[in-house]
Amino acid sequence: LEPKDLSPNVTRVTLNLDGQNLVYYNNATRPQPMTWPGKDGTGVISLAFQPIDGSPEVMLNETGSWAWLRMLRSGRFTGTSLSDVYSLRLGTEGMYADFQLKAASVENPYNLEMFKKFSCPPQI
Repeated sequence: LEPKDLSPNVTRVTLNLDGQNLVYYNNATRPQPMTWPGKDGTGVISLAFQPIDGSPEVMLNETGSWAWLRMLRSGRFTGTSLSDVYSLRLGTEGMYADFQLKAASVENPYNLEMFKKFSCPPQI
């Protein structure tokens, strides 16, 4: 996961992905490897925006086994011309952070095309 941009009204965003922290100040970055579930095994994700005006942080939280997918769904998650690279915008209350997500393989849970022909048997 690599941060790419912040909304102009934000000085910092902090993403805690089940114990893995990514802090971004709208500066040069490198991709940061992250896994779900993370090392803590708590199933907790928090995204904290620090407004430029110094007011209290604005938080976005998800919990549970499906928290990461719910967080992705709450944002704008789109594919790119590469089947293992995605653009992600997460935000709340007029604040946002843009990320680039690079999956470990072209066969990944973000590429729903691979499930297109999947069907359950009519009976078990």
